[in-house]
Amino acid sequence: MTIAYLPRLNWSLLRAGVPLIWRLAVENCGEAAVAGCALRIELPGFLDSGAIALRELAPGETLELDAARLPWVRRDFARAAQLTRDEETSLHLTLRASDGPLVGSALRAGLCPLTLLPPDEWVPGLRYDDERAAFALDPRLDLAQATIDFPGGGTAQHARREATWQGQLPLPAAVAALLCAEHPQVELIKDEAMEALAKLPLRS
Repeated sequence: MTIAYLPRLNWSLLRAGVPLIWRLAVENCGEAAVAGCALRIELPGFLDSGAIALRELAPGETLELDAARLPWVRRDFARAAQLTRDEETSLHLTLRASDGPLVGSALRAGLCPLTLLPPDEWVPGLRYDDERAAFALDPRLDLAQATIDFPGGGTAQHARREATWQGQLPLPAAVAALLCAEHPQVELIKDEAMEALAKLPLRS
């Protein structure tokens, strides 16, 4: 299993629809077809995807899941709103076989480190432009990546990369400008943020 996700989760962005997980893929590395497996992703006490049924995978086949549209059955925004400081935790990834039991060493097989941020804490999408001597929208996001080999396990490695969401590079900061309009850092980039939002295509 391969996952790429935001290692610093701001709940305001999650509420606005910016995805936590940016890539999610499952590969059958065995020599026989595998059917009837279910994946579950949990952030204990806050998020739960429930069981996500996976279609049959042929040997060597990779299934890319639509990470931006994961069916979260639980998103506890009320509890998240009570956060007053950063909290270190992990995403828990589990895989169940068709007959029900967990594959491998259960939760220990898929722990992805993550920092929960208070709802009003600033988010990725802001940088200081030395040439302009001013804050500006930043298209680069910190994504953590992990490859997990069930039942063996795996580790998450952090990487700095440019990522897009619906084709809009600075969207996280622009959304934050709407959600945290009175934030001091928002005041410094308000014009740019509103310009970025104005360029978003209208959807019915």
